[in-house]
Amino acid sequence: MTVDSSLVDRIVQGVLQELQGSPKPSAPGASRSSASADGGSFRLSQAIVTAEVIESLVPGGASQLVVTPKTILTPAALDLVRSRKLKIVREAATRPIVGTSTRRLAIVVRSTPGLDRLLTDRSLGWTRELLGCPDDAARLAAGAIGRGDADAVALFATQHHRAACFANRNDRVKAVAVASVDELQKAAEQVRVNVVCLDPTNRGDFELRRLLEAIAKLRCGDATSG
Repeated sequence: MTVDSSLVDRIVQGVLQELQGSPKPSAPGASRSSASADGGSFRLSQAIVTAEVIESLVPGGASQLVVTPKTILTPAALDLVRSRKLKIVREAATRPIVGTSTRRLAIVVRSTPGLDRLLTDRSLGWTRELLGCPDDAARLAAGAIGRGDADAVALFATQHHRAACFANRNDRVKAVAVASVDELQKAAEQVRVNVVCLDPTNRGDFELRRLLEAIAKLRCGDATSG
Protein backbone atom coordinates (compact mmCIF):
# COMPACT_ATOMS: atom_id res chain seq x y z
CA MET A 1 0.00 0.00 0.00
CA THR A 2 1.37 3.40 -0.98
CA VAL A 3 1.29 6.05 1.75
CA ASP A 4 0.82 9.70 0.76
CA SER A 5 3.82 11.49 2.29
CA SER A 6 1.93 14.77 2.49
CA LEU A 7 -0.78 13.03 4.51
CA VAL A 8 1.83 11.77 6.97
CA ASP A 9 3.18 15.31 7.21
CA ARG A 10 -0.28 16.68 8.01
CA ILE A 11 -0.80 14.03 10.70
CA VAL A 12 2.56 14.86 12.28
CA GLN A 13 1.72 18.56 12.10
CA GLY A 14 -1.61 17.97 13.81
CA VAL A 15 -0.08 15.92 16.60
CA LEU A 16 2.55 18.58 17.21
CA GLN A 17 -0.07 21.31 17.37
CA GLU A 18 -2.08 19.35 19.93
CA LEU A 19 1.00 18.69 22.06
CA GLN A 20 1.99 22.33 21.88
CA GLY A 21 -1.58 23.51 22.52
CA SER A 22 -1.37 25.83 19.55
CA PRO A 23 -4.21 26.09 17.02
CA LYS A 24 -2.05 28.09 14.67
CA PRO A 25 -0.71 25.96 11.78
CA SER A 26 2.81 27.26 11.96
CA ALA A 27 5.98 25.28 11.28
CA PRO A 28 6.90 23.32 14.43
CA GLY A 29 9.61 25.10 16.35
CA ALA A 30 10.16 27.45 13.42
CA SER A 31 12.44 30.28 14.36
CA ARG A 32 14.81 32.19 12.16
CA SER A 33 17.04 32.73 15.17
CA SER A 34 17.69 28.97 15.24
CA ALA A 35 18.35 28.72 11.52
CA SER A 36 21.52 30.06 9.94
CA ALA A 37 23.65 29.63 6.87
CA ASP A 38 27.31 29.48 5.88
CA GLY A 39 28.46 29.07 2.30
CA GLY A 40 25.26 27.36 1.14
CA SER A 41 24.97 25.28 4.32
CA PHE A 42 21.75 25.88 6.29
CA ARG A 43 21.11 24.70 9.84
CA LEU A 44 17.78 23.76 11.45
CA SER A 45 17.49 22.90 15.14
CA GLN A 46 13.93 21.55 15.12
CA ALA A 47 13.32 18.08 16.58
CA ILE A 48 10.93 17.28 13.71
CA VAL A 49 11.39 18.83 10.27
CA THR A 50 8.41 18.81 7.94
CA ALA A 51 8.17 19.99 4.35
CA GLU A 52 6.53 23.17 5.66
CA VAL A 53 9.56 23.92 7.85
CA ILE A 54 11.91 23.58 4.89
CA GLU A 55 9.70 25.70 2.64
CA SER A 56 9.39 28.38 5.33
CA LEU A 57 12.98 28.62 6.51
CA VAL A 58 15.44 27.17 3.99
CA PRO A 59 16.27 29.56 1.12
CA GLY A 60 16.32 28.37 -2.47
CA GLY A 61 20.07 28.86 -2.79
CA ALA A 62 20.92 26.42 0.00
CA SER A 63 22.81 23.26 -1.02
CA GLN A 64 23.25 21.56 2.35
CA LEU A 65 20.88 21.10 5.27
CA VAL A 66 22.46 20.60 8.70
CA VAL A 67 20.27 19.02 11.37
CA THR A 68 20.76 17.73 14.91
CA PRO A 69 21.67 14.07 15.57
CA LYS A 70 18.10 13.25 16.63
CA THR A 71 16.16 15.36 14.13
CA ILE A 72 13.35 13.46 12.38
CA LEU A 73 12.53 14.36 8.79
CA THR A 74 9.03 13.47 7.69
CA PRO A 75 8.43 11.63 4.38
CA ALA A 76 7.23 14.82 2.68
CA ALA A 77 10.30 16.66 3.97
CA LEU A 78 12.55 13.97 2.49
CA ASP A 79 10.68 14.24 -0.83
CA LEU A 80 11.29 18.00 -0.82
CA VAL A 81 14.96 17.50 0.09
CA ARG A 82 15.39 15.20 -2.91
CA SER A 83 13.54 17.52 -5.28
CA ARG A 84 15.69 20.47 -4.18
CA LYS A 85 18.84 18.32 -4.27
CA LEU A 86 19.76 19.23 -0.70
CA LYS A 87 22.46 17.28 1.08
CA ILE A 88 21.51 16.25 4.62
CA VAL A 89 24.29 16.50 7.22
CA ARG A 90 23.75 15.46 10.82
CA GLU A 91 25.78 17.22 13.47
CA ALA A 92 27.87 15.07 15.75
CA ALA A 93 26.25 14.44 19.11
CA THR A 94 27.46 17.24 21.34
CA ARG A 95 29.55 15.98 24.19
CA PRO A 96 29.93 17.97 27.41
CA ILE A 97 33.15 19.94 27.13
CA VAL A 98 33.23 21.35 30.67
CA GLY A 99 35.89 19.62 32.72
CA THR A 100 37.08 17.28 29.97
CA SER A 101 40.38 19.14 29.40
CA THR A 102 40.20 18.86 25.63
CA ARG A 103 43.66 19.94 24.52
CA ARG A 104 42.96 20.16 20.79
CA LEU A 105 39.47 21.09 19.66
CA ALA A 106 38.51 21.24 15.98
CA ILE A 107 35.19 22.96 15.24
CA VAL A 108 34.00 22.22 11.72
CA VAL A 109 31.46 24.30 9.83
CA ARG A 110 32.97 23.67 6.39
CA SER A 111 34.33 20.17 5.92
CA THR A 112 36.25 18.37 3.18
CA PRO A 113 37.08 14.67 2.72
CA GLY A 114 40.73 15.34 3.57
CA LEU A 115 39.86 17.22 6.73
CA ASP A 116 37.48 14.45 7.80
CA ARG A 117 40.24 11.87 7.39
CA LEU A 118 42.69 13.86 9.48
CA LEU A 119 40.31 14.71 12.29
CA THR A 120 39.13 11.12 12.64
CA ASP A 121 42.73 9.94 12.94
CA ARG A 122 42.96 9.43 16.71
CA SER A 123 46.75 9.49 16.63
CA LEU A 124 46.59 13.25 15.91
CA GLY A 125 44.69 13.86 19.14
CA TRP A 126 41.90 16.15 17.92
CA THR A 127 38.37 16.29 19.31
CA ARG A 128 35.91 17.24 16.56
CA GLU A 129 32.64 19.15 16.86
CA LEU A 130 30.38 19.80 13.84
CA LEU A 131 28.30 22.98 13.73
CA GLY A 132 26.14 24.68 11.16
CA CYS A 133 27.27 28.32 11.18
CA PRO A 134 30.41 30.35 11.98
CA ASP A 135 28.77 32.33 14.79
CA ASP A 136 27.84 29.17 16.72
CA ALA A 137 31.33 27.80 16.09
CA ALA A 138 32.92 31.01 17.42
CA ARG A 139 30.79 30.83 20.57
CA LEU A 140 31.84 27.23 21.16
CA ALA A 141 35.51 28.14 20.64
CA ALA A 142 35.27 31.08 23.03
CA GLY A 143 33.59 28.92 25.66
CA ALA A 144 36.23 26.18 25.44
CA ILE A 145 39.09 28.68 25.71
CA GLY A 146 37.39 30.74 28.40
CA ARG A 147 36.83 27.71 30.64
CA GLY A 148 40.33 26.41 30.02
CA ASP A 149 38.98 23.21 28.42
CA ALA A 150 41.12 23.58 25.29
CA ASP A 151 44.69 24.74 24.73
CA ALA A 152 44.17 25.37 21.04
CA VAL A 153 41.12 25.53 18.79
CA ALA A 154 41.03 25.08 15.01
CA LEU A 155 37.85 26.48 13.46
CA PHE A 156 37.10 25.52 9.86
CA ALA A 157 34.56 27.67 8.02
CA THR A 158 34.09 29.40 4.70
CA GLN A 159 33.44 32.64 6.59
CA HIS A 160 36.58 32.26 8.68
CA HIS A 161 37.23 36.00 9.03
CA ARG A 162 33.73 36.44 10.45
CA ALA A 163 34.30 33.58 12.89
CA ALA A 164 37.58 35.08 14.13
CA CYS A 165 35.99 38.50 14.63
CA PHE A 166 33.08 36.97 16.54
CA ALA A 167 35.34 34.83 18.74
CA ASN A 168 37.50 37.83 19.66
CA ARG A 169 34.57 39.38 21.51
CA ASN A 170 35.68 37.17 24.39
CA ASP A 171 38.56 38.80 26.30
CA ARG A 172 40.39 35.49 26.77
CA VAL A 173 40.31 34.63 23.08
CA LYS A 174 43.06 35.58 20.65
CA ALA A 175 41.65 34.43 17.32
CA VAL A 176 43.21 34.91 13.90
CA ALA A 177 42.05 34.09 10.40
CA VAL A 178 44.90 32.61 8.36
CA ALA A 179 45.48 30.99 4.99
CA SER A 180 48.82 29.24 5.61
CA VAL A 181 51.28 27.99 8.21
CA ASP A 182 53.51 31.00 7.47
CA GLU A 183 50.66 33.40 8.28
CA LEU A 184 49.97 31.52 11.49
CA GLN A 185 53.63 31.69 12.52
CA LYS A 186 53.76 35.44 11.91
CA ALA A 187 50.58 35.99 13.89
CA ALA A 188 51.88 33.83 16.77
CA GLU A 189 55.03 35.97 16.98
CA GLN A 190 52.88 38.99 17.84
CA VAL A 191 49.85 37.53 19.64
CA ARG A 192 49.35 34.54 21.93
CA VAL A 193 47.01 32.89 19.45
CA ASN A 194 44.62 30.27 20.83
CA VAL A 195 41.94 30.10 18.12
CA VAL A 196 42.85 29.68 14.46
CA CYS A 197 40.14 30.15 11.82
CA LEU A 198 40.65 28.97 8.26
CA ASP A 199 38.80 27.84 5.17
CA PRO A 200 39.69 24.21 4.30
CA THR A 201 38.26 24.44 0.77
CA ASN A 202 40.62 23.20 -1.96
CA ARG A 203 43.39 22.29 0.50
CA GLY A 204 45.31 19.04 0.19
CA ASP A 205 45.85 16.53 2.99
CA PHE A 206 49.50 17.51 3.46
CA GLU A 207 48.70 21.21 3.79
CA LEU A 208 45.88 20.54 6.24
CA ARG A 209 48.11 18.24 8.29
CA ARG A 210 50.81 20.92 8.56
CA LEU A 211 48.22 23.47 9.66
CA LEU A 212 46.83 21.11 12.31
CA GLU A 213 50.33 20.35 13.58
CA ALA A 214 51.12 24.07 13.82
CA ILE A 215 47.86 24.83 15.63
CA ALA A 216 48.49 21.98 18.07
CA LYS A 217 51.70 23.74 19.19
CA LEU A 218 49.96 26.97 20.16
CA ARG A 219 49.84 26.27 23.90
CA CYS A 220 52.23 29.11 24.67
CA GLY A 221 51.61 31.05 21.49
CA ASP A 222 54.41 29.12 19.80
CA ALA A 223 53.37 27.84 16.37
CA THR A 224 55.94 25.94 14.34
CA SER A 225 55.64 24.17 11.04
CA GLY A 226 57.04 20.89 12.34
